[in-house]
Amino acid sequence: MNKEVKKYVFYTYATFWILLVLAGIVMMKYKQPWLPKVGVILFSQVPTVVLLIRFKKLCPEITRKDFYRKLFKNKINYKTFSAVTLIMMLLFFMAVAIVKFVYGESFTDLLNLSLKSMAISFIYNFLCGPIGEESGWRGFLHPIMEKRYGIIKGSLLIGIIWAMWHFPLWLISGYKGLNLLIYSISFIICVTAFAVIIGICYKHNNNLFVTMWMHLIFNFSLGLYKGNLLHIFTIFTMLYVVAAMGFVLWEKKQHRISQNSVLVTDLWPR
Repeated sequence: MNKEVKKYVFYTYATFWILLVLAGIVMMKYKQPWLPKVGVILFSQVPTVVLLIRFKKLCPEITRKDFYRKLFKNKINYKTFSAVTLIMMLLFFMAVAIVKFVYGESFTDLLNLSLKSMAISFIYNFLCGPIGEESGWRGFLHPIMEKRYGIIKGSLLIGIIWAMWHFPLWLISGYKGLNLLIYSISFIICVTAFAVIIGICYKHNNNLFVTMWMHLIFNFSLGLYKGNLLHIFTIFTMLYVVAAMGFVLWEKKQHRISQNSVLVTDLWPR
């Protein structure tokens, strides 16, 4: 990463963490139940806000308008888009089923599938990560990391940066001791695996809406879950690691097919 990219990551981390500390002070004073929800919506915008503030230094060769036009101009591959949506929902319901089996809880105790809850979860989670984070992590940072490290390693590095950015949220998760350690490790592994899946799907669509949608589905599904978050996150981690490995194998296969096609084209007599 060049100097400006490192500065972007640093300022994104520093701004988020400082705002969380200030928000904690405000919430301790006023203790309003709606403040944490509003805070999450506002603070999730940090990656995009930092990007826009430092845009001329980070992307001097393009305007903000052209930058966003480029992110959304390509046609979406709806086959890949539909497949990854179904896979993500399947992974969620598989995780819930495993939690039910392991801990002996009923589906009604684990899920809130009322239309009102689903609508609120969808709108709330749309306003959080997808809008606020994807411009920075995938729109700006992903192409740079992919160009330098390749799609798999680049996505892994972004996943680690993305996961560690949430560090302050682990401390206020309510977990302590061993549970906090398990939750933190599971979060890092799960989000990093998810970042690999997002990176591969982004490569095959090259439209930021796809990454925003995947981010939304991930958060939205967890918003419907009302059981112990630690239980489902440990299961999610295992399932997403397996899914990421599957996507990596698929990407390698697609890469070989693409190389063979180029080779055949080059050898074809003109």
